[in-house]
Amino acid sequence: MILKIPIINKNPKQIFKITVLILLFLLMIYFHFDILLTSDKSDVNSSSSLFLATVDCAPPCAFVGVEGDKNSFKTLNGEYITGSDIALIQAIANKLGKKFKNKIFW
Repeated sequence: MILKIPIINKNPKQIFKITVLILLFLLMIYFHFDILLTSDKSDVNSSSSLFLATVDCAPPCAFVGVEGDKNSFKTLNGEYITGSDIALIQAIANKLGKKFKNKIFW
C-alpha cells in the first residue's frame, strides 16, 4: 500500500506560498547570523561600569534595602536596594574590575 501525502499539489498558488515561506525562513536565518557575527564587540569593554536595571519588589532577587546595611546598595535613583541579584551582579562587577551601578524602574 502506497501512502499519498498531498504536501504540494500542482496548484501554482500553493507552490508560491511555500516558496515565499521558505525564502522568508532562509532570510530570517541569514539576518540572525549576520547580526551576531558582524557586531562590533570592541565597545563591550569600553565602559568602566556595569549597569543593572531592576525593580525593588521582587524578593528575594531584589527588594528595598536600608541605608547603612552592608548588603544594601545605593542606586542612581538615590534609593537603596538589596537582594540576591544585586549581590551577584556586585560580585561580577568586582571580578571584572568595573564599578557597579544600579537603577530602579517602577
